Amino acid sequence: TTYKASYAFGPVTAALSMNDYDITGASNEEQSSYKISYTVSDELSVSYGSETHETVGGSDEEFSQISVSYTTGGLTASISETDAENVGGAGREQSKWNVGLSFAF
Repeated sequence: TTYKASYAFGPVTAALSMNDYDITGASNEEQSSYKISYTVSDELSVSYGSETHETVGGSDEEFSQISVSYTTGGLTASISETDAENVGGAGREQSKWNVGLSFAF
């Protein structure tokens, strides 16, 4: 079962998602996430999001990400930082940076 909702008001957009997986013969899983985006100008936007993966009888994995993108003409530059907690249910933490550059012709 999947539920999704989003709402935009001026430069702010908020989104929520919930998924429920009933797996026969295995552990059921739930996933919930939200994201808030703010358009600073026509060129610049900032967003933050969080996601949780829950497994019955297991440990929850939690992810969060913040990102910034800048667009000018046909060029978009972006950077994001993602943090993960309890990866694989083993209590591990990970952090990852992404840098992107794309061109539209």
